[in-house]
Amino acid sequence: YLLIISPAYSATYYVRPDGGTATQCTGMADAPYPGSGSNRPCAFSHPFWAIGPIGNHPTKMAGGDTLIIDGSNNAQYMMGWGAPNIQDTTVCYYLWPWGCYMRSVPSGPDPEHPTRVFGKGWNSGCENPPQLWGTERASIVLNLHGSDNVEVQCIEITDHSACQENGPSACNRSSPPYGLWAQTGLAATDSDNVLLKNVNIHGMAYRGIQAGRIKDWTIEDVDIVANAFVGWDGDVGAFNSSNSGTITFTRTNILFSGCGETYPGQKPHNCYSQSQGGYGDGVGTHQTGGNWVFNNVDISHNTSDGLDLLYHNGNGSITIKRSRFEGNAGNQVKVAADTNIENSLIVGNCGFFNNNSMTKQPGFDNCRAGGNALAIAFNPGTDVSIYNSTITSNGDTVIMSSGSNCLGKESIVSRNNVYLGGIEWYDLYDKSALYYASGAKGNGDGLCGSVPFDDDYSVIWGTKYVQTDCNGKAHSICQDPKLMEPLVKFYTGDAFDAHLQSTSPAIGKALILTGKSSLDYNNNERGTVWDIGAIEYGIVSTQPTCKDGIQYCLTQTDCTSNGHYWYNNTCNTQPQPKTCADGIQYCLTQTDCVNNAHYWYNNTCNAQPKPKTCADGIQYCTTQATCEGQSYFWYNNTCNAQPKPKTCADGIQ
Repeated sequence: YLLIISPAYSATYYVRPDGGTATQCTGMADAPYPGSGSNRPCAFSHPFWAIGPIGNHPTKMAGGDTLIIDGSNNAQYMMGWGAPNIQDTTVCYYLWPWGCYMRSVPSGPDPEHPTRVFGKGWNSGCENPPQLWGTERASIVLNLHGSDNVEVQCIEITDHSACQENGPSACNRSSPPYGLWAQTGLAATDSDNVLLKNVNIHGMAYRGIQAGRIKDWTIEDVDIVANAFVGWDGDVGAFNSSNSGTITFTRTNILFSGCGETYPGQKPHNCYSQSQGGYGDGVGTHQTGGNWVFNNVDISHNTSDGLDLLYHNGNGSITIKRSRFEGNAGNQVKVAADTNIENSLIVGNCGFFNNNSMTKQPGFDNCRAGGNALAIAFNPGTDVSIYNSTITSNGDTVIMSSGSNCLGKESIVSRNNVYLGGIEWYDLYDKSALYYASGAKGNGDGLCGSVPFDDDYSVIWGTKYVQTDCNGKAHSICQDPKLMEPLVKFYTGDAFDAHLQSTSPAIGKALILTGKSSLDYNNNERGTVWDIGAIEYGIVSTQPTCKDGIQYCLTQTDCTSNGHYWYNNTCNTQPQPKTCADGIQYCLTQTDCVNNAHYWYNNTCNAQPKPKTCADGIQYCTTQATCEGQSYFWYNNTCNAQPKPKTCADGIQ
């Protein structure tokens, strides 16, 4: 007879505050612990029962499993020494509790079957994300070291202290108890195929995220705010941190890195700079490769550089679309690979933190490293393009380039941009230059010191050499662009208004660029006549669309007839994710199978042919007991559903 061996299906575990221990509950039902008994169908009371702390603490989850954490009624889960499922061991010890944190999330078997850590409601708006908060100086709250094929959605990560590990409001590092603070929100190394979505990491005493040697990560609708030393730290070891694949940030905010956060008020405070013992990059890496993509991100008001990819080795590319970089105290954007910047706003008010009440004064590094709005380091053959963007500067230059390995064919191509210079922060008698190629040593030496700035169809104003910056350009305009933000020496606000006034010379003067996006900074269609700069004049903001392959649609209707599909409450343009209809076991509840030509088997919704049983007339039952009461019969040590074989009792010889 035919023997079928069923595959091992993944499990779904639940966590809720009224759950039980791993002895009291199976963790496989979204239900409270009834108060007595063991191995009951109820949820765990804490994530540590599902993914135990490092060391020999018991754990349940395996690769491909799903963990759903309840955040209803502002549910919070303390992560670190004192939490459930922690025993005093050589790893978790009260004298050094920083080593007592969650073990790595187990890797999913492949990208189609990820391990998933979700807040309840991840697929219905994520209105009540559960809070995981670190305590007693825990090194990590969420651990993805070595974790491949993982999805994390609808989670808040923080601590319950206003202190900074090394900042002006210093945390207790001398003796236990250390207090309700933790170092890093999320840490990852050697980690491939990870999705972070609707994750909020804020107020950590040191880092928001530390991630290096990663590949193919997607960061979507994520906030990384007011983490005291750095927002995204890509340095996990000198010359041993390089990333690969594609790292995509979409609708992500990285703000106030280098600032502490008040508790419980959650306001930035005690912002400090590198000269004061801090760091403060929004995104910083050591040497890296890979394709870095930024769509509709806001990386602003960080105490050093905003986006620092100056250590990119050139093996890959950088793409920036419809993104904002404003008020970072160093350079706003630093790149070192083939780079495309489109429809973006780069506001170089690098003195934003000066005399600000949230800032540690005096000695703060305003306009560090020249305070350039855009810094480019050339690798051999690097090409940089800048289209339909608005860039201002109170630093040394609007655009600064450097490098020592140029081949003489590197390029910077600029079309349809507004460049607005201002008074230099460090020299009130000087203005920002539009462009300077500093070469290898800063004095314009070598081939990198002669890379041309191929610019046209731009509006240039307020720069150091504004009278000559338009020379040789057939269509550029050296006039006040007449932005809605008044033209003053320094912009001191925190939301620069780059919309055009009705009398702006930028209106209708742009070159229509074939093959480039027709969506402006606000995701509005530019139409048949384009304006220069990031924002098209006179368009009332409309609902975004899926155009450009980015997940902008807000309703399922927006996806119709656009070659897109609706999944997980989002309009998508990538290939549709697998569902039960594709023969893959994605449904989480038996209800999901109803009216879908699927069947529920082994706690999973399936689309393959239903596994055979005795009811199908095949000899699958293995014990006589399984035949009882089912109109089957036991014969030849087998449960059978066919007609009973004839014997002498049937009158046949």
